[in-house]
Amino acid sequence: MGLVSTQVLDIILEWVRYDIPNRECQFKEVVKYVDCKIDAQYLSQLLETEQLFASSEICLYILLKHFYDHGITFERHGKIYEEMNKKYSVLVFPQKTVDSAVGEIQKLEVNEMYLNNLT
Repeated sequence: MGLVSTQVLDIILEWVRYDIPNRECQFKEVVKYVDCKIDAQYLSQLLETEQLFASSEICLYILLKHFYDHGITFERHGKIYEEMNKKYSVLVFPQKTVDSAVGEIQKLEVNEMYLNNLT
């Protein structure tokens, strides 16, 4: 049994928060593992309360872009997204960094599944 989208996103956010300066540039690639069929209420609340997005504008932009690219928009963040899109739309991140991030997140997912099976 796989993790649900909210769990995947929570794991990714926890992983980035652990070392924001070194991991925010990897967020673009790992957020692709978040299914866009995620609960809208959860996502709206997350956008308002997640400390990572207050600390890292680029992470907020990347998450918003992930959903906007799949046709999911957020009325409250529309103007912010447009401004950030002008600022960040040309970002490119190295593949080596991405491969490392994906490997670490897969380890976190395995640990999370193991812990869930213990309870």
